[in-house]
Amino acid sequence: LLLRSLTPSFLNLWYTPFYLAGLGGLAALAALVAWRKTVGNALATFLERLETSPRLARNILLAGILLYCLYALFIIVQMDYIGHADYADNAVAARNIVQGKGYSLDYAARFYEKYTLPRPADTWPPLQPFLIVPFYLVFGPTVWAAKLPNLFVAAALAYVIFHYGSRLF
Repeated sequence: LLLRSLTPSFLNLWYTPFYLAGLGGLAALAALVAWRKTVGNALATFLERLETSPRLARNILLAGILLYCLYALFIIVQMDYIGHADYADNAVAARNIVQGKGYSLDYAARFYEKYTLPRPADTWPPLQPFLIVPFYLVFGPTVWAAKLPNLFVAAALAYVIFHYGSRLF
């Protein structure tokens, strides 16, 4: 006990992990400062290149849109439901158009009461059902086919905003 009290505390094995953690933290801080300077310079150079090269910016955007679409498609294919309310009604209206029943629903959209005769769809505007129809014709009336138009419209919208925004600003 006397020997332990006479040894300096930094030699005590119980305190060693704390000293190592402190030294590791200081080393990490020094590395972060050096990395920030290097990365900061590289980032500034990259941003200058983006301003002077519109092709690079466009290609990065297209790569991002492609990655997003692939990820979203991966998720969409696994979904087994369309949604509720208007989106589901639009998918049913598109299915009825493909089946030759016209722009109609088999139920009252708000109350989901079944009718013996289809009635005109009360979802407006009819743009989304008409966007879904070609995908139903190609892939059949599946859940993921109903979601594809939204994916393509979102990708096109991102590119159009970038295109006109880069021209205006």
